Amino acid sequence: MSIKRPRLRLIAILLAAAAIFMVIAVQLVSLLDIANSDFFTFWLGGHMIALGQNPYATGEWLQGHHRFGATWIPNATFVYPLPLAMLFAPLGQLPLYQAYVVWVALTQSMIAVAVYCVLTLDPAKRNRHVLLPIIAGIALFRPTIITLVNGQVSGFLLLVAAVTVYLWQRDKWFYGGLVVPLLALKPNIGVPMLVLLALWLLRRRSWSALGGMAICGFALLAIGWAKNPSWVQEFLGIGNVKLTQTFGFSPTVWGISAYSCGYSLQCTISLGAIAATALLIGYIVVLVGQGQAAGPLPIMSLVILLTLLITPYTWPYDQILIVMPIVALLMHLSSKYGSPLINAALFLGIDICVLALLVLAAAVKLEIWNAFIPLAILVAVWLTLVKAPRLRL
Repeated sequence: MSIKRPRLRLIAILLAAAAIFMVIAVQLVSLLDIANSDFFTFWLGGHMIALGQNPYATGEWLQGHHRFGATWIPNATFVYPLPLAMLFAPLGQLPLYQAYVVWVALTQSMIAVAVYCVLTLDPAKRNRHVLLPIIAGIALFRPTIITLVNGQVSGFLLLVAAVTVYLWQRDKWFYGGLVVPLLALKPNIGVPMLVLLALWLLRRRSWSALGGMAICGFALLAIGWAKNPSWVQEFLGIGNVKLTQTFGFSPTVWGISAYSCGYSLQCTISLGAIAATALLIGYIVVLVGQGQAAGPLPIMSLVILLTLLITPYTWPYDQILIVMPIVALLMHLSSKYGSPLINAALFLGIDICVLALLVLAAAVKLEIWNAFIPLAILVAVWLTLVKAPRLRL
């Protein structure tokens, strides 16, 4: 039986993409100090799980750094939920270099699949107007670059968000609910997103989605408990230490507030709380007014942007999640204007703004100014929702 031409084309595209991603990964990783990267944290967590060790045990954690020649030890233990270390256990059984190459290639694939999931939501199928601007924009987007260089998990979070939207847009609410709690594997981002999404699901009475979220959330806890019954307490202890060390220095409303207050803690908390509350009120206004009519993509876009602004701890690589609302806006512009020039200008213009903020950050030695990128896009998405609440972005 012959294979149809569209299927052959798809297979050829996938093979070409896999080859390109692997070449990029090999070239990139060969330039990096692997043992002193963010990826080493994830790999070591998975490696210790594979060996039956406890990544929350300070002695074992530090010994692992010394064994592999790591001189940069930012944390006394693993600072993420135990199920994330278990997820990395297969990579933890590979040598460090090979594992890093595989992860960088996988991250590129996850970003590509996430973008594909979002583009398939365009009912008018105008993807040809936005595909090249998106590829160029993502390649030049600073969060993409530092996600790959640092070996971070932000690409995985983007994929989880995109698959969730893809399922919900097709009325597979329970299955989307099963997927979305995976965001909590990076709690500083995932937990606020889950809370905000749960409010929307309550507003539209999507009980099956909420049920899926509850089942997956409990399963993640149970998987960790089966490995280490005290993992939640151990994780919360190191998490509180990490928050104390980094609060007020991230590109969020808290970072901007800390800078404005001269790093006075009481002023920072007060001003940051006012700013965060104002943003949350805007979200509640959308839920009350358009929560039933708005589709999953604009809501997820709002949730991503809002989370990046109000969470106490985040860094520029987490802003790769902004790819989803940017693609949503590109799709909206394409449906309204159909101009490739406008589409290209939006993403590349954002890239230029991000680089300009990088220059500013280098000058003042603070990353807080990157908060203005999600803030500007949040305003654009919010206005789109208010003006066209029934639009399926």
